[in-house]
Amino acid sequence: MEQQMAGKEVDLAKEANPFLFLLTPVTQLERIRLHPKILLPALLVSIVLLLGLLFPTFTGAGGVVEPVALDGTGPVLTVEERYYLEERPVEQWRMDHPLIVGALIFGATAFFTAMLPLIYFLIAKVKVVEVSYRQLYSMTMFASIIPALGFLYNMILNAIRDTYGYTYTSASVFVEIAHGLYPLLASLDVFVIYFIVVMVLGGIKVAGFGPRFAGGLGAVLFVCVFLFHQLGGMLS
Repeated sequence: MEQQMAGKEVDLAKEANPFLFLLTPVTQLERIRLHPKILLPALLVSIVLLLGLLFPTFTGAGGVVEPVALDGTGPVLTVEERYYLEERPVEQWRMDHPLIVGALIFGATAFFTAMLPLIYFLIAKVKVVEVSYRQLYSMTMFASIIPALGFLYNMILNAIRDTYGYTYTSASVFVEIAHGLYPLLASLDVFVIYFIVVMVLGGIKVAGFGPRFAGGLGAVLFVCVFLFHQLGGMLS
């Protein structure tokens, strides 16, 4: 028993490994509580997001599966070429421009990864739980690797299949955005659900919340995701 405890202490003496986070989240979360790190996971998230944004450029943004021409005649046009040839209002062009999309994605990621641990920190203060904002920020940044990988995966599939904005990791890929169940199906994203599960585990292992309370926060996160997709469907 003492040897097992000693081995556990040696194991937790290591810093969290972002490359093993998906495979051993509980172990990494325990290490984050003792040795919170921010720079490495933040850098990894940024690189993964950047790769996701640039992958269509690497592949020519034309897809490799059944490309089609704009009007059915002439040379095959890529998604990018169709984007610039299609007529659209100036306002729509501005919001759909790749640079604007990239800025919005990075800005939203930075805001989300800063605000979510702040909310956890304020809750911890109310519950008189000893945890620092740095620990919670590190936890959130490590957990954000999961949706970032999901974004990269979806961008790769969109580039390969010559589609735009499809979320292949959720059930919403089978229905139109106007479908009544679209917000719920879009919320059932494999990577988003895994992120929420990890945040629940982080609430227990890092923040020191009880399992039920941490699970309740996870449920609130899922509702927020659902409402986000509901609003997106209404605006579209």
